[in-house]
Amino acid sequence: MRLARASLAQGVGMSRGFIAELAPADMATCIEINLIGALTSAHVAARGMREAGRGWIWPTEGLGSTGPVLPGSGPYAASKAGATKAFTVLARECRGTGVKVGFLCPTLMPTNLVKPKSDPRDQRRLELTMRLLGETPEHAASWFVPRMLTTRRTGTRLSRTRPLQLAGRALVRSIRSGRDLSLLAQQTVRSR
Repeated sequence: MRLARASLAQGVGMSRGFIAELAPADMATCIEINLIGALTSAHVAARGMREAGRGWIWPTEGLGSTGPVLPGSGPYAASKAGATKAFTVLARECRGTGVKVGFLCPTLMPTNLVKPKSDPRDQRRLELTMRLLGETPEHAASWFVPRMLTTRRTGTRLSRTRPLQLAGRALVRSIRSGRDLSLLAQQTVRSR
């Protein structure tokens, strides 16, 4: 875990690159942070909450646990898919204990995983995508927290990534900015 903590500070926990090109140590660190770290935290939280007879555990799902397949996100996607499955099992294991598990699924956030490598076209496309669909942690929290506080059923999934939500958000932001949506569409078509 010492390696994972040092790597997280450098952003390595979000290893990005093709599996055939990534260093095995970077892939292991990503999985250690996103899967083992999440399960270790859940272990401590669930034990304390079981003793108290109540509580909620809210893991954050990520690219891989839901959504599209994105080349270059293999270790991250695998770690998030594994965490989602493990927390689904934990929800079932906690039945009757007063401990509940819910899932948070935010949209794109500005992290190392979504930074383009070097192609300037990728940079422009990413900037437009983030402007249209991305959000800050504060904005996501303002949407999630009220819903988390009123949720009663274990296994609840609170998602900011439903297609209609994303389309609506992109449309509103495009109208506000004047032309972003058409630029994104043009660049996406050109890149194919």
